Amino acid sequence: MTNKKHIYAKDVIMEARKANGNYYVFACVNELAIQRSFGIIEITSLGSGNDAEYMYDRKRNWSATLGGICVLTDLVANSWTLDEIAAIPDTFTALDVRFTLTDTAAAAMVWSGRVLFPDFGITANMQDGGEPAMWNCKLQGTGGLLMNGIAPMGNYMLYEDEGKIILE
Repeated sequence: MTNKKHIYAKDVIMEARKANGNYYVFACVNELAIQRSFGIIEITSLGSGNDAEYMYDRKRNWSATLGGICVLTDLVANSWTLDEIAAIPDTFTALDVRFTLTDTAAAAMVWSGRVLFPDFGITANMQDGGEPAMWNCKLQGTGGLLMNGIAPMGNYMLYEDEGKIILE
């Protein structure tokens, strides 16, 4: 049996910068999805026959969706509370965020960027005595998604490892 290095959900942390300039954990996040996409444009010509043809337009896009259990008190010192998270869309400003992913061997990767916060909601299941109410939101990346502080380049990834810049 091989010793695989997995990243478990408990080891994916999302933090956002507060007004004091420090990053703090989003409270009680139990679901997180980060999506990167790449734009394409149609380049179909008369020579394409009946088949459409496409190419990359060299634009990257990213977003994240996340959600958690509604808790009204600060469970972790200085974490983002439900009322602070719910108020973010009303500020109409971009928010600095970072996602830290750590595997079972303690190797970590940090993704960071700026996001707009266009959607926020709360859901509650009232059946069978109810379950914990949940909050959810969508984050739309604005600008690049940096990986370990360095932007991805084309089909290659440029990153720093123990002080050395590596192109892979």
